[in-house]
Amino acid sequence: MIGHGFCLQLKINKIRLQTVGQ
Repeated sequence: MIGHGFCLQLKINKIRLQTVGQ
């Protein structure tokens, strides 16, 4: 379960980085 939450956080982090990049 914890791993799933961690994956979600990584996905959100990637989206944030992409948004900041653009």
